[in-house]
Amino acid sequence: MTVADGPGSTAPAARAAAVLLCSDAVPHQPGELSPEMICDALRRHAPDVRVFVVPDLCSRFSELPATVRALRTGRVVVGCRQGHAKRHRITGVLRNSGVNRAGAQVVDLTPDEGARPHDVAEQSIARLRAALARVSHADIGGPVWESEALGPARLSRRNLFSLDYLARRPVAGWTGERCAGRGASRACVQACPHQALTLAGPSISVDTASCTGCGACVAACRSGAMGMNGASMAELEAAASTLVEDARRLSVGVAIVCSAATHDIPLGGPWLALEVPSLEMVSVGWLLQVVAAGASVTTRGCRDEACEGRGRQLALLTSDIVGLVAPRLRSLVIGPDASAPACPGGDGGLAVPAPGCSSAEAEVTPRRGPFRALQFREPEATVHALTELTDQQMPEDNQLPWRLESPLAPLGEIVIDAARCSGCGCCVPACPTGAISARDEPESSGLSREALDLQFAPAACSACGACVPSCPEAAVSLRRAVGSSSLSFSRRTIAEVPGDDRCGSCGKLLGRRDVANVVAAKLASSHPEIANRLRGQDRCPDCLLTV
Repeated sequence: MTVADGPGSTAPAARAAAVLLCSDAVPHQPGELSPEMICDALRRHAPDVRVFVVPDLCSRFSELPATVRALRTGRVVVGCRQGHAKRHRITGVLRNSGVNRAGAQVVDLTPDEGARPHDVAEQSIARLRAALARVSHADIGGPVWESEALGPARLSRRNLFSLDYLARRPVAGWTGERCAGRGASRACVQACPHQALTLAGPSISVDTASCTGCGACVAACRSGAMGMNGASMAELEAAASTLVEDARRLSVGVAIVCSAATHDIPLGGPWLALEVPSLEMVSVGWLLQVVAAGASVTTRGCRDEACEGRGRQLALLTSDIVGLVAPRLRSLVIGPDASAPACPGGDGGLAVPAPGCSSAEAEVTPRRGPFRALQFREPEATVHALTELTDQQMPEDNQLPWRLESPLAPLGEIVIDAARCSGCGCCVPACPTGAISARDEPESSGLSREALDLQFAPAACSACGACVPSCPEAAVSLRRAVGSSSLSFSRRTIAEVPGDDRCGSCGKLLGRRDVANVVAAKLASSHPEIANRLRGQDRCPDCLLTV
């Protein structure tokens, strides 16, 4: 049954997104979700969306391909009460019908037992809106990165011959023309917790057998070169912004949930679910962004130990940070084992108590100005969230300097051993955020000799660690920490490397002569001619190589 159809061109990539609802998700009892309610609500935010109700969509897959092809769109949202159990099957049908994996979202609309029909209806619309925001930001013209493995389903004779028992799981992919990484170390390689990425010359190689599709490399890549279908940063930010906006309006919280645990957040409960490939890609800045926007936040990991453990650690560290920056808002950070969020206020600047909450509890919710879209890229996510939380401090809040050091801290502090530094500058291009910079200037002592001044901007460091392996002298070290000083973009000197002279050809500041001799010794066996040039010469390595 067609509920609504919208205008649009006939080109598949240009047509508006379509929402396919299984008939099991739209019962017609009074007060429950109705097709007209869904259509009206979605049209307010996406006027061109088309909504269809498909009888028994979760059970009758034979008619779905023809329906999808008739839509002539590359962006499809499917909603049903068996969305979690049959997600892979539905996604496979959509893929075989010509829909790019990035343009397909399956929304689980399972209600919580005993939930009020009105709450179920409102949260169903919120989830569908978030899915629409997600597919609208998807790159449906890009490649599909997948890995095949034996599926968990029981084999049938038909499955055996059609190879439907092969489960396709998304993996990370690298797009060379988008990559802005330089040097022998990349942030994405450092971020991968499964050692699935390797750097081969200028290219990144992905071992699909080792890649779990956790998305950690996607979150670490600032240029968009690392991707995963349906889980780009733009998609996740759009979905999160939509959910937080609805969470403020509905007086519920936002749960950042591993895709394998989405069923743990049923409709009608105290949470709206932001689904991510794994909590391994989530940083503390994501949770801080939700809190700064005025909503409660929690995490839900899957049965994987790394995913579940990271969720607990993220919530704990976020709670500690908020407790230091804005103590009155600490109750908005809920541990994974809690069943209910703190009491977020209503929208529009007025605190409205949620059911069971007192007015005093509701007053702790921040409401400063209009809602701002969330951003998850580090270090901006943490820096901007902390800036907003600092602005929301009450006069009685503790405003003393603070600092927390943790393996999960989203920002970093760089330390350079000047005694070992050769002044090669390899750490500067290796830094993807520009947190480390170098300039030549007279030494602070005022002597006539010159020095290479290595500087660091705390608010620009994402703690990716790419600078550490890039240093040939092992002079760079990183501490993961976040504090009040992390909000400063002012550059400070972290090392001064004295130079003996300047290059006689280009004028570049030369490193210490003893360091040049050490480098020459390392090159003596493989490049003896270059080593001889380095010894006692007045030219920099670049000029020596061009002679």
